[in-house]
Amino acid sequence: MSERSIKKPLFIVLAITVPLLIASVGVFFAFKSVLKSMQTSLKNNNHISITVFANSFKDKEKFNEMMIDFYAMANMAEAIFPLDTTSKSREKVLSDVRDIGVYYWNRNIEIIDSLNKLTHSKSVQPKIGVYKTYSTLNKEYYTLIYKSLEERSTKYDIELKAYEAKISKLSKEIYVK
Repeated sequence: MSERSIKKPLFIVLAITVPLLIASVGVFFAFKSVLKSMQTSLKNNNHISITVFANSFKDKEKFNEMMIDFYAMANMAEAIFPLDTTSKSREKVLSDVRDIGVYYWNRNIEIIDSLNKLTHSKSVQPKIGVYKTYSTLNKEYYTLIYKSLEERSTKYDIELKAYEAKISKLSKEIYVK
């Protein structure tokens, strides 16, 4: 049975996301103030372009909020590792894999699907595709772990290693950019 360890502790991720969240809130309020002053100084016919820009800004804020949820749920799913596969904890491990791991990857797939409903630039579309693939691979990986544990079998080890390689490759693409 292959085990996967978390490479980035939760506190490191929080140390990165909390300041980013604070900064994005600050930028939002600064932008809102600038937008308000611009709207008062511009003529009526220019208001349409500012409104369109403001709507795309709101979409970016929504996108950022959803990505914070994505990373939080990914961390919760990965928090089940390392797995204790001793016979005493077997039922708990099975429950953790199914009720925490698979559950949160399903939720992340839902988040990524809802991102497609936002209007955003074409440059974001490939990123959304990578996140969708990443989430789907993780869901399949956790499902296969569950099956392997349930059957008490090592016959899925090669397939699990293949998933780990694919996930690792996408992880580098997601977490580096």
